[in-house]
Amino acid sequence: MLEDLLTTRQLADYLKVHEMTIYKLLQSQEIPAIKVGRKWRFRKTTIKLWLEERESESVKRWTPQTTKPKRWNIEIETMEIAEREKKLFDIFNVKI
Repeated sequence: MLEDLLTTRQLADYLKVHEMTIYKLLQSQEIPAIKVGRKWRFRKTTIKLWLEERESESVKRWTPQTTKPKRWNIEIETMEIAEREKKLFDIFNVKI
């Protein structure tokens, strides 16, 4: 489990971005992280899930819109958000 944890520098290398980008994502609370003392750590498995979510969001933005009513799309998005939240709660062992 400990070998699954990444530092900010390791995560930056893994994502092929500058380390400052990681800190900006942390500041805006866009990336799942664990604070250990004064240092940030990232679970590689959680980051992979986060990347998959971002990838699917990017694909949605670039696919043509269907002719379904907006209400239908909102219901689907609400269900998808609930599923993502459940996954994250399961990962971090949070009980609701």
